[in-house]
Amino acid sequence: MNPQQLSIAWIPLVAALVLGQLAVFASAQTHVTSLASATQDTASFSAQTGSDTPQRATETNTNTNTNTTFTIPALIAAIHRHHPVLLAAQAKREQAELARLRAEGEFDLRIDHQSLVRISGFYHGQYASQTVTQPLKFAKAELSAGYRISNGDFPIYERYFDTQTAGEASVGLKLSLMRNRDTDKRRLGLQDAQFLRAIGISEQQIAQNTLLYQGISAYLDWFEAKQQILVVDELVSLATLRRTGIESRVANGDLAALSLTEFETTLLTRRIAQQEAEQAGRLAQQMLSFYWRDEHGQPHITRHEPSLPDDIQWPFKLSDKTAQTLIQTLQRHPKLQEINAKLNIARNQLRLAENDTLPDLDVELKVARDLGQGSTSLAGTESFVGVSFSMPLERSRAIADRAAAQAKIRQLTYQKQAMVETMQLNWQAQQQQLDNLRQLQTLRYAQADVAETLQRQENTRFQAGDSDQFLLNARETNAGRAR
Repeated sequence: MNPQQLSIAWIPLVAALVLGQLAVFASAQTHVTSLASATQDTASFSAQTGSDTPQRATETNTNTNTNTTFTIPALIAAIHRHHPVLLAAQAKREQAELARLRAEGEFDLRIDHQSLVRISGFYHGQYASQTVTQPLKFAKAELSAGYRISNGDFPIYERYFDTQTAGEASVGLKLSLMRNRDTDKRRLGLQDAQFLRAIGISEQQIAQNTLLYQGISAYLDWFEAKQQILVVDELVSLATLRRTGIESRVANGDLAALSLTEFETTLLTRRIAQQEAEQAGRLAQQMLSFYWRDEHGQPHITRHEPSLPDDIQWPFKLSDKTAQTLIQTLQRHPKLQEINAKLNIARNQLRLAENDTLPDLDVELKVARDLGQGSTSLAGTESFVGVSFSMPLERSRAIADRAAAQAKIRQLTYQKQAMVETMQLNWQAQQQQLDNLRQLQTLRYAQADVAETLQRQENTRFQAGDSDQFLLNARETNAGRAR
């Protein structure tokens, strides 16, 4: 089942993912701008101090370019093809699809055989009969054709077994006139099989959507963690280069040795943040490995770390929907499809319970003819009409089943109402949250731009000797947070 077929099931989760995606890209876009600016400033400071220390962030980008870059569509494709959770859901759905074949089995053609041979005693009669029966899909009817033959003597109370020399052929029809006339367990089983199949498909879609949501969330967490590592690496690189300059100035007597000791505090703080960011990145990578699978269905991020893509290729789009369009879309949600199927099964159970309150009134028609030679009483064509009637004096079980089915219908109806209202409220809340985040995104961009401008200006003042390292460190820290 491809992602396009499941797009209708993303209503409650796409908005949440978009929120996370916008937040990540707000950080990513700002980081790209700040990284270019900081690299230029660091190169200028390095030229003045005579340092040739390489930048770790640049090394990271160069090294990871040789690794595999993967995007969200690639992750979704890997989940669809190889993830064991989805393969298990698919196998479960295949079991549900067999319900139709199982229900059809109630109408399979069957053959019945009976034989009787006397091996001792005064009488030595032998008897054999075969009947082929075909159940029909109305009035619990059964159409049958039979053949029986006997040989020898039977006691008078077994004269039913007597046939002429070539046996007896017969055709019969049996059907119900009251209970099981309009419906019965076999016919309702065919309808329930369709609903069970719908439940199986819905459960597979729910499992798939849940797994995709978790996988994409893990991807965004990993992407954000990797971006955070790049930002912290940049701050550590800047501090490392600046320490080289401070060491040179201390050696020349331009700064007191205390300045270098105080600067070590800043460097250690940034290295601690670097270790924490790397630890968070490894944890995010490990969580993502559960969803990112190779062609053998095995996690492979733990062996080959992918590089950050320039574009994660976000595959989902949100558009403003009217209330009517939203309701129509929600009706196709797999959870609602599942509860609708369960409602239909409950309605069938109610029909079956009401059917069981009726008395049994069955009629059977049969035509038989003996072949060959024998008693004249067996010659000619015989026609039979049989009627059977049965009615329980008490119907406690049927009444209880009917009340239980009615309660089940009420339960599912209320659950459906609550589910629809919850989905609508969640959608509206997520739309509002998305609008708020878009506004916040604009402010974040402006905040990052101002922080970067202050950092560049403070760096220029520091190089000119008009500022101190503490104020510059504070500007860099603030700029890093803004990213």
